Amino acid sequence: MFCCLAAFGGGEKRRCPIAALPPGTGPELGKHAMNRARIFVPVLFLFLVAPLVWVSLSSPDSKAPKFVASKIQPAGPFGRVFYDWGGAVPFAGGKVWIFTVPSRTNHSEFLFDLEQRKVLGELINGAAVFANQEETRLLCEGHESLNNSVEGRVAGWLKQLSFGKLRFNTNRIDTYWILDLRNNSARRVGELSQWPGTGSRWRPSPGFRFGCNVPNNSEEGSSFFVCDLGQETFHKIRFTGSVRGWWDDQRLLIKKPAGDLVLYDVLGGSSSTLFSLDTLSRRLAELGIHDDPATLITYSIWRGSNYEFNLVAKQGWNWYSNGTFMVRVDRSGPALTLAHQNFKFRWLGSFNATETQYVYDGESGEVGRGGNGGVFLLDLASNTITTLVLPDNKGQYAGARFYGDEVVYSRDHELWGIRSDGLGATRLFPPPGE
Repeated sequence: MFCCLAAFGGGEKRRCPIAALPPGTGPELGKHAMNRARIFVPVLFLFLVAPLVWVSLSSPDSKAPKFVASKIQPAGPFGRVFYDWGGAVPFAGGKVWIFTVPSRTNHSEFLFDLEQRKVLGELINGAAVFANQEETRLLCEGHESLNNSVEGRVAGWLKQLSFGKLRFNTNRIDTYWILDLRNNSARRVGELSQWPGTGSRWRPSPGFRFGCNVPNNSEEGSSFFVCDLGQETFHKIRFTGSVRGWWDDQRLLIKKPAGDLVLYDVLGGSSSTLFSLDTLSRRLAELGIHDDPATLITYSIWRGSNYEFNLVAKQGWNWYSNGTFMVRVDRSGPALTLAHQNFKFRWLGSFNATETQYVYDGESGEVGRGGNGGVFLLDLASNTITTLVLPDNKGQYAGARFYGDEVVYSRDHELWGIRSDGLGATRLFPPPGE
């Protein structure tokens, strides 16, 4: 300071030597200021972002799923009508979830009682997955969890602050909630990350306490997710192999990379061998089947109280032209028995619970390229085919599935039911009175 005043005061002009400056001034001052700035900016960012994250995560979610019971039947309009015809057990407890799309910006999901033929209620802000056996808790998919995750929020904020210059490639995130139907309270329990444009299905256990999902991502074959509606938990399990389905109430059937079939206990975390590759090879040879056992896949049939597994030839388009054997995995023993010598699967086809009938959709051309609206039933005892629903040639699959002695199917954006003998076709939804 003295040198600066002297320079303007008319006295002797001298250049202040650097060595004469006290510590913390001059170039050293600039260096310390830059260091403080490097520390201050991240700290300031942390203090700004952390409260926003905390408030956003701790505040109640107005978009949480909830169930509204129906006192009167909904009047519509309903637009397009769907149900989960590809699900493992679409009609659990004699009920089905019906998804309607009145317009591009609106949709509704109703719980429909197949026995009473009426809507029981509507699920708001969610998509139903499966309920427990007591129908007191429901796993449902909620709104996009990218808005609920810290990573997603920070990524969104940084994108906005950088005016779009910072972009983050993220997988599709599916977020899940457990809705308590007794008091209509919902709790977010977890999320799945999947490749963009893909999806996966949940498979409920026979007792409907557990559900299993294998997402389509880089961890496929090395991990899977289990939701426990009893304990209200949702977690990832790391286990190498291809999950084939529920063997019983708490054990999963998993095919190891080498071809062995093992059972994994989702509660205890232990595994045991059901069939080694050598055992499979020896037993198949005894049945006159010489396919490589390591290439076989499993096909499950819902029996009403459990899943029955069959070994079939490696899946491919030849399924629908050449047919394949079906070797039943008999639980007593366990043992392997030949169920069908040369069964020809159909696109979207499925068995009834007693495995005496097989229903499938009609097609207008190549396999998997478009339906003709028809529904056909194969009687396995007589090997005869009956046309349950005549084709309408509108390019739509019917999505036919068995519900007891009835076949449920879609037509003209409506849900119908018809007896397996071809009689008594009835519109289920919208209700006939609409």
